[in-house]
Amino acid sequence: MKLNEFDEDEIILPTKELPYCVNTKVLNEIIIPIDEVVQEASYYRNVAHAVSSATEDDVVKYRINSPGGRLDGLIALLHATVGTQATVVAEIVGECHSAASILALHCDEIFVGPYASMLCHSVRYGYVGKGADVEAHVKHTSKTTEKLMRETYTGFLSGEELDDLLKGRELYLDSDEIIERLKLRDELFNQLGEDNSLD
Repeated sequence: MKLNEFDEDEIILPTKELPYCVNTKVLNEIIIPIDEVVQEASYYRNVAHAVSSATEDDVVKYRINSPGGRLDGLIALLHATVGTQATVVAEIVGECHSAASILALHCDEIFVGPYASMLCHSVRYGYVGKGADVEAHVKHTSKTTEKLMRETYTGFLSGEELDDLLKGRELYLDSDEIIERLKLRDELFNQLGEDNSLD
C-alpha cells in the first residue's frame, strides 16, 4: 500500500516488523479571562465565536475573578457555552459574583480556588423611561431572569434560598461553601439521572 492512500494525518512507520499508523488530533485549550465587569454582548463577539466553534477535542477554560455585570453579555457567553461541543471549565480564582456565578454554574467542570467567593442575587434594574415603560420592562426582565436563576441555582441553593434571592436577598459563599454545594448538586443530579421518578 502506498503512503498517499492513507489520510494526511496518518503516519506510517516502516520497519521490518508490523507497521502501524499514528492519527494526529489537534487539541486546543482556549483560555478566556473573565476578570472584569461583564460587558455588553458585542464585547464578547469574538470569544463567543471561538467557544461556539470549538470541537469535542477542545477545552474552553473561563478563568473567573469578576464582580458580575450586564445580562446581555452574560447571555452571549451562556449561549456559546451551552451550545459548544467542547468541554467547558470554570476556574474560580477570586470573585465569582452575580452574572459570573451564573456563567460558572453552566460549565461542565468547576474548579474552586482557595480564595474564591460567590455572590448570588436577583437582577438589578437600570432602565429609564415613562412609568408604564419602566413597569413593563421590569415585569419582562423579572420573568426572564427568574427562569434563568431557577435553571442555574436549582440544586446548588435550597428552594427556600432561591425564593429569598428572588425576593431581593443576597447570599455570599466562601470557597468551602461553594465546594460543598457543588458536591450536593452533583449528588442530586446523579440521583435524578438514576431515578426519573424524582421531582
